[in-house]
Amino acid sequence: EGAFSNSSISEVEIDSVSTIGANAFSGCHQLVFVHINNLLNMTRNCFKGCESLAEVEIHGLTYVPSSAFYSCDNLMVISFPDATEVSSYAFEDCISLVNVNLPKAEMIYSNAFKDCNKLTMLELPAMKSFESVAYKPGASAPILPENLESFFAPSMTKTVPEMFRSAPNVVYIRLNSATELAKDTFSGCYNVYSLNIESIKNISEGTFNDCSISFIDARNLVTTADMPENSGILLSNNFLESTDSAKNLTVYGTAGTFIERYCKLKGYEFVEIPLVYKPVPEYVTENSETVNVIAVGFDLSYQWYWNTSPSTEGGTPIDGATTLSYTFTSEDSAPYYYCEITQNDLGKISKITTTIIAKDTKPADY
Repeated sequence: EGAFSNSSISEVEIDSVSTIGANAFSGCHQLVFVHINNLLNMTRNCFKGCESLAEVEIHGLTYVPSSAFYSCDNLMVISFPDATEVSSYAFEDCISLVNVNLPKAEMIYSNAFKDCNKLTMLELPAMKSFESVAYKPGASAPILPENLESFFAPSMTKTVPEMFRSAPNVVYIRLNSATELAKDTFSGCYNVYSLNIESIKNISEGTFNDCSISFIDARNLVTTADMPENSGILLSNNFLESTDSAKNLTVYGTAGTFIERYCKLKGYEFVEIPLVYKPVPEYVTENSETVNVIAVGFDLSYQWYWNTSPSTEGGTPIDGATTLSYTFTSEDSAPYYYCEITQNDLGKISKITTTIIAKDTKPADY
């Protein structure tokens, strides 16, 4: 405990250590870099106030303790490949933090990144929940970085009230596995461009209070007591009913299904899917150039074609080119290409194609 506190060391590189005690490196103002392998335990405040610390990479540690890196003003990059839990205020006041690697963290305290206001993206692939107290009635709302733009927690199953209230600038939210959305989950979010809640089946009243969301992927929604206003929502043939009405709602769905009839009944704008959400480039000029198809629809499959004429009919399928991405090579000698997208909405098959992509590898004549 306090072994190197306030010392003048500038780097910590340890191949194997079982435990680091409380305040072990706190106040080491010249410490810049920490790399530790095979660490089993670390106690609170270990690196508190290391104001010059810029990068941390710790392997083996499964629990990041409370205030472990509190007020590390210059800390920009953290990597904990084995951490499964991040405790309260672990990175509070890390005002320069911009890069977070927590691939296995399943439980993260709702205040772990308090005042990390340069942090614009939190990608937490294994996160399932906040601490249990955060879900109790009357609990304080999470304190997320105020400049957060992207929050990806595709394994999270349950949200909390006012989850994003402290992050009013959030633009992209992925909660792919969420099966329960708390009231006011998105309250205060007026700039959300894309929200993925594709696993949700039922939405309770008040979920979309006081927010604005441009596009919501709710493909498995069955019933809802709350429809978002001034928004777009993707619905499938699973949808049955809503007990709420919304103003200026656009619904994306398959033509000729209940969704289209429902929109006519409610007066909502209906947009047929599948659709190519972002146009592909008109031409490619490099053999190594990759083109991605961004499409909206259900259970989409892809097939790329080449053609000798600028047409999306009569082309020849390219063997193995069956994903949304295609990288052009020197073997692609045909002048024209396109991708066919097939949707399967509970057995109803629909097909669309991208526009033509011309391949021109000849250098420009200046």
